[in-house]
Amino acid sequence: MTGAARSVVRMMRFDGVFWIILASLQIIFGIPLILFFGYGIAMIGCGIWNIYAATRTLKNAGIFSQYPSMIFPFWRDSLNSILISMGINLVLGGAIGVLAGVYDLLVRDYVVKHESELKASV
Repeated sequence: MTGAARSVVRMMRFDGVFWIILASLQIIFGIPLILFFGYGIAMIGCGIWNIYAATRTLKNAGIFSQYPSMIFPFWRDSLNSILISMGINLVLGGAIGVLAGVYDLLVRDYVVKHESELKASV
């Protein structure tokens, strides 16, 4: 596995943990907001979804450490899902969820910049 592939796997592991922490905060902050027109329920739902997405990210990091050739196609095609996730988090989960989305964009940018090295990771 190349240095770029190792870096991406490390960033993805950090990303998964970061999402879990932020999603936990969404759930914690959402509980008292249940009284405010159901916004808390939406925030809690968003937090639960983010925990699910974070566990998928951690699982993918493990897969990519074994199959680094899958890194580039995964991240190349992820822009729309990252932007949609950021939008949903902004509307339902509060601005806190956008922070992790920004980190996802940084990881994607790193992957795109290291395309040739990652494609050579076979």
